[in-house]
Amino acid sequence: MQLMPATARRFNVKRGYHPWDNIHGGTRYLGHLMKQYNGNLTHTVAAYNAGEGNIRPGRKIRNMGYVRKVLKAYNKFGGRKTGKPGKQVRKQSTRRSQGAGKSGIKRQQQASRNRTPQVRTHLFKVRPGDTVYEVMRQTGIPVNRIIRLNRLQAPYHLLKGQTLRLR
Repeated sequence: MQLMPATARRFNVKRGYHPWDNIHGGTRYLGHLMKQYNGNLTHTVAAYNAGEGNIRPGRKIRNMGYVRKVLKAYNKFGGRKTGKPGKQVRKQSTRRSQGAGKSGIKRQQQASRNRTPQVRTHLFKVRPGDTVYEVMRQTGIPVNRIIRLNRLQAPYHLLKGQTLRLR
């Protein structure tokens, strides 16, 4: 999800690039918007995109193109605004899965938190197409630190085979 830095702080998202933290903070924010706009999905989506201070009841929504696209995808992939039954993809097995139950959920949450890449080495070998931002995604090292450690000059082009220091 995409959260502005101030919104992330407001909803206690400390690691914005961490999928679990980002998604859970974003859903808390969407829940807040749903309450603020009394469950009006159109206003909620518009406020998520334009900022909650820019959407007021009774006023024109300026980002209706965006809102229509999001609501169309919402209805296509799971929202039941029309009341028509959705396609049943596949019936779930009634047998309990290995990770079922409260402790299983906690294990799954912990496992998803641990999926954030951790640096296991002090060096990174650049592959074709890698950018500084891609190195950050793969290693978890902030871009500014990668640039500083390797004394990279703007526009920060990386060469295939180049070795970057990470620590």
